[in-house]
Amino acid sequence: MSSNKKLLQAASGFLNSAVADPPDIGDVFSIDLYTGASGSLTVNNGIDLSGEGGLVWHKGRDIAEYHNLFDTERGNGMILRTSNTNGSDGAFFGQAFTSTGWSLNTSDNQINSSSITYVAWTFRKAPRFFDVIKYTGNGTAGRTVSHDLGISPGFIIVKRIDANGEPWYCYHRSLGATKYLRLNGTQAATTSDEPWNNTEPTSSQVTLAQYNSANGNGGEYIMYVFAHDTDDDGVIQCGNLTISSQASTNVALGFEPQWILLKHTSSTS
Repeated sequence: MSSNKKLLQAASGFLNSAVADPPDIGDVFSIDLYTGASGSLTVNNGIDLSGEGGLVWHKGRDIAEYHNLFDTERGNGMILRTSNTNGSDGAFFGQAFTSTGWSLNTSDNQINSSSITYVAWTFRKAPRFFDVIKYTGNGTAGRTVSHDLGISPGFIIVKRIDANGEPWYCYHRSLGATKYLRLNGTQAATTSDEPWNNTEPTSSQVTLAQYNSANGNGGEYIMYVFAHDTDDDGVIQCGNLTISSQASTNVALGFEPQWILLKHTSSTS
C-alpha cells in the first residue's frame, strides 16, 4: 500500500546569493539545543526577535511534555500548544523576546527544568521566508488577511487564540485551497468546512471563509505563514512526496535542510 506524505517545511543550512533581497538564513532561522536551568536562561542566537518579530517553538527532548509556541504578535510568555485546542495561555515561564534571541525564567518541566534537554526552533519575520499575523475575524466569507512574504505561501497555520475548543487549521500548497490538515490531529486532508474560501493565497494575502476556527465574528486569531521559494537562493520549500512499500525516497531541495515537518495526507497518521 502506498502512503502519501507531506513535506511541509525545510529551512536550509546555506544560501547562494543571486536574486535581490534574499534573507540570510542565519538572520532568520536558528535551531538551539539547551539544557534547562531551573531559573534564568538566555539564548543568544543572533536573531532580532524584539525588533523584527517572529516565532519560537520549544519541545522537551527527553521528557514527555507539550510543544510550546511563543510569538511576538501575542507577546511575551503567551503560550500555544500544538497538541490541544486551547486558546492562548499566559503569560508563563518568564519568556521574553530579545534583539539577539530569547530568554526564560522558570523551573517548569515543560520548558526549563534542570538537567532536562530541550530544542527550540526560531523563525524570524522576513520576506520570502516567514510571517506572523494577529487578526480579528469578521465572520464574512472572502475576508482577506495581508502578509509580507512578497511571494505566495507554501504552508499556513491558523489558530483561534481567544477561545478553547477550536482546532489548528493548516493550508498546504500541494493540497490546494479546498482542503486542510489539522496540526493537533491525525486526520487525513479533508474538504469538510475548509477555511480558505476555496481561494488560493497570493503573494500579499490569505482569503478566509466565515468559520469560527479561522474567521468567526470578533474572534482573535494567530496566523503563521511560511513561504515556498524555488529561486536559486531560496531558503524554504513546501512540497509533497509519495512513498511506496517502505522504499527509500529522495527529495531534491537544492539546499541542506535543517527543519522538516511531515504529515500523512491520504490517511490517518
